[in-house]
Amino acid sequence: MSNHEDLRSVAKRFDIPFTAFRLPKKTKRKAKNNQIEILRKYEIDFIVLARYMQIITPDLIALYENKIINIHHSFLPAFPVLNPIIRHLKEG
Repeated sequence: MSNHEDLRSVAKRFDIPFTAFRLPKKTKRKAKNNQIEILRKYEIDFIVLARYMQIITPDLIALYENKIINIHHSFLPAFPVLNPIIRHLKEG
C-alpha cells in the first residue's frame, strides 16, 4: 500500500497486492479509512512506513500500537531538511 505509484511494478513482479492512495485534503479521511480496511483484510500485523510523508492518524496508531516503524531518509537530527544527503555532501 502506498501513496505513490512508483513501486506498483515491483509489487506485481513478486505477486504482492498493491493499492495506491491519493491523499488530497478533501478525501483524506476516507482514504485513511480505506487504508485501515485493507490492513485488516490482509491481516497485517506490522507496518513499515517509507517515504510516507504524512501525519499518521491516532486511530491507525491505536490499532497498531508499537507495531509501526517509520523509515526516514534524513540524517536526523543533524540534517532535518529536504535533500539531506545532498546537503551533507556539500557541507562535508
